[in-house]
Amino acid sequence: MNCMKCGREIPLGQVFCKECLADMDTAPVAPGTPIHLPQRQDAPPPRRPVKKARKPEEVVELLKKMLLASLVMLLAVTLAFAITVRILVEKLEDASSSIPPGQNYSTSSSDETQG
Repeated sequence: MNCMKCGREIPLGQVFCKECLADMDTAPVAPGTPIHLPQRQDAPPPRRPVKKARKPEEVVELLKKMLLASLVMLLAVTLAFAITVRILVEKLEDASSSIPPGQNYSTSSSDETQG
């Protein structure tokens, strides 16, 4: 590690070297004075959290829960699809039953009906 003031090599865990500490003792800073310390250039990157290793039994239980949740979701989607298809089929049957077969169009023009 390096001293934050002069950059000399210092032991790990320290911020300033002995010479800089002695120099700073001669000109103390009043309590409460805001100071800005530069960031260390050699600071290690932040560590990512390590995932806890799971036991095989925990993995099996987790997979069982995920499988059950997947099956429930699949059942819900299938049921929603079946209900939607049933409603559409009923609407199509209602619409087609009100028009006799072959009579879903008119052969007369709009001019003949008005005159």
